[in-house]
Amino acid sequence: MESPKKRRYYQKWLGEVSQQFWLIKKRPWVTMIVRLFLIGCGVALLGGISFAGYLYYYTGNLTDDLGIPLDFSKIERGDFKNASHVYDSEGKEIIGRFFYEVRDPINVDAIPGLLAKGFIAAEDKNFYASFHRGIDPLAIVRAYIFNKAREWRIASSRSKSGASGIPQQVARLAYAGEVESFRNRAHSYTRKLVEAQVAIQLVKRYPKEKIMATFLNQIYFGHGVNGIAEARRYYFGRDLKDGELSLREIAILVSLNKSPSIYCPIFHVPNHPKHTAEVAEYNEAAIAGQRARIILARERYNWVLERMYDEKYISQADFEEARFKKEEPLELAILKVTKLKDARFGYGNRVVKEMLLGQGYTDEEITLSRGLWIRTGFNKNIQQIVTEEVNKQLLAVNEELPEGAPRIEGSFVVIENKTGNVVAFSGGHDFFETQYNRALALRSPGSAFKPIVFAAAFEFGGKTFEDKICNCPFSMRGANGKRWAPKNFREDNPVPLGYRPLPEILIRSVNLGTLNLARGIGIDPIVEIAHRLGVWGERGIFKDSDGKIWFKTLNADSNRNVGLESLLPTAIGGSDVSLLELVNAYSVFARGGIYMKPRMILEIKD
Repeated sequence: MESPKKRRYYQKWLGEVSQQFWLIKKRPWVTMIVRLFLIGCGVALLGGISFAGYLYYYTGNLTDDLGIPLDFSKIERGDFKNASHVYDSEGKEIIGRFFYEVRDPINVDAIPGLLAKGFIAAEDKNFYASFHRGIDPLAIVRAYIFNKAREWRIASSRSKSGASGIPQQVARLAYAGEVESFRNRAHSYTRKLVEAQVAIQLVKRYPKEKIMATFLNQIYFGHGVNGIAEARRYYFGRDLKDGELSLREIAILVSLNKSPSIYCPIFHVPNHPKHTAEVAEYNEAAIAGQRARIILARERYNWVLERMYDEKYISQADFEEARFKKEEPLELAILKVTKLKDARFGYGNRVVKEMLLGQGYTDEEITLSRGLWIRTGFNKNIQQIVTEEVNKQLLAVNEELPEGAPRIEGSFVVIENKTGNVVAFSGGHDFFETQYNRALALRSPGSAFKPIVFAAAFEFGGKTFEDKICNCPFSMRGANGKRWAPKNFREDNPVPLGYRPLPEILIRSVNLGTLNLARGIGIDPIVEIAHRLGVWGERGIFKDSDGKIWFKTLNADSNRNVGLESLLPTAIGGSDVSLLELVNAYSVFARGGIYMKPRMILEIKD
C-alpha cells in the first residue's frame, strides 16, 4: 500500500509535467522542434535498419585487391599456411618442421574448453550471444565512447577500448593475403566496415565453434609460431593433447594475441660474447628493460585472469592461486621453450625434405599448404647417444691439432638391421654451423671397403676361410702410366710376409693380402658385389641392388658421375663412396645377404 505522503508527491509531479506539456502546446515553434526530432529519430532508425540489412545481406563489394570476390569457403578448407612436421619413429615427438609459417592446425573438437573461455573473456565476451552475428554492437558503442573520452582527455590512455571481436579478427587474419588494408591494419572506418561485413558473412556460414577453431589456428604468438598448438609446444614444451592447460598458461597465451613482443613471457637475457665496460652498460640497460617489460606483461596476464573470474569461468580461489604476485622473481622459470629446429636432426630432416621433393611434392606443398605429417625412422634416444659420443671424439681429436690447423669433422649413419630404418643420422657436428652433408658426400672408404672384396671372393672366386692368401709385395703400372707399389700399414707387430690364412688377412686388414686376393678373382666381380650391396659411388645418386635409383639429391649430376672404377686400388678404398651406402652394405652382411634399401620416411599423411 502506498502511503498518503508518497501519493501526494506523485500527484504533484504529474501536475508539473502536465503544466510543462501544456506550455509546449502553447508554443508552435517548440512543437515543430519536437516533431522534427521525432522524425529524425525515425529516419535514423530506418537508416540503421537499412544499414544493418546492407551489412548482413550485401556482399558485392567484398572483393580482394584485384577485384575478385572473396572466397568464403576458404574457412571450410582450412586454407591457410600449414607447416609440415617431421616426427620420430614412434610418431609422437616432433623432431623437425618445414615451414613458411609454423602452424599445426587443430580441429574444433580439440579445443580445450577453458582455453576458449579465456580468449572469449579477453577478446569477445558476447561471442556466443544470440545478438552477436559477427559484430558486437554493445562493444562497438562502448569502444566509441571510451576512445572519444580518451581523445577528449576525460579518460587515461590505458582505458582505450577495442571493438574487434573474434569473428572480425578471423576475417582480418584469414584474408590478410587478399586485402591489403587487413595486412597493414589501416586505421580507417572503411577497413573496419569491410572487416565487419566479412565477419558477418562468416558467422552466417559457419558455427561459432568453427570460427573459434580458425581463430586459434591463425593467431601469431611470436618467435615464428602460429596457432595455439605450436604455441603451447614452443612456450611450454607440451602438446595440446597432453592434459589441460594451467590457468597461467592460458593467461599467457591469451595475452600474446594482444602483442607477442610486449607480452612474451620469456626473460631475454643479453648474451654478448665481448666483455667490455660498454657491453656491460648495454647489458645492464637491456636487463632493466626486460624487467620493465615482464612487469607489464604480468599485469596483462592478471587482467586476463580477472576477466575470466568476472565472467565466472573460474572461481576466486582459482584466480588467487594462478595470478602472478609482485614478490615472485621476474626471471621465474615457468617455461620450457622448445626450439623450432633441432640441430641434432638438421641433416636428417634436410634429407627427408629432399626425398619428399623427389617423390613429387613441391616446396610450396611441403612448407605452405599440405601440412604434411611425416613419420621417420629416427630414434631420439639413439640420435642423442651417438651425437654426444661423436662430438666427444671430435673434440678430443681437434684438441690435439696445432693452432690454426683445419678442424676435423665427422658424420654418422646408424641403420637398424631388421628393418632397414635409418635410426640416427648426421652429416656433421652442427647443422646450423655447416650444412654440408658429409654422410652423403663421396669419400674414400679406405679399409672399410675390404669386406666387399672378401664377399666377392666367396661368391665368385670359390674361396673359403680355410684358404691362404699371399701377403706379398708387388708393383705394377697404374692407369696413369706411373709405377704403383702398394705397401702394408706400418705396425709394431706386422703380419709376416708369405701365404697367410684368409681370416687373418681380413681381420688384420692387410693391404697386400687383400690386393693379391683381388688380383686373383678380378676387379669386375668385386664391383658387381658392391653394386648388389647397394654401393655405387655416384655423386648424389643412390641406387638399390638392381640399379634402380631410390634417392637423388637436389645437386646430383648424372653427367659427372663415374661410380666405382674397375681398377685394382678400388679394392682398398680407391673409389669414393658415401657413408650412407657403405653402412647399408654392412647391414646386408648382418642380414645374411638380404638387401634392403635404407628407409628414412616410414609414413606420410596430410
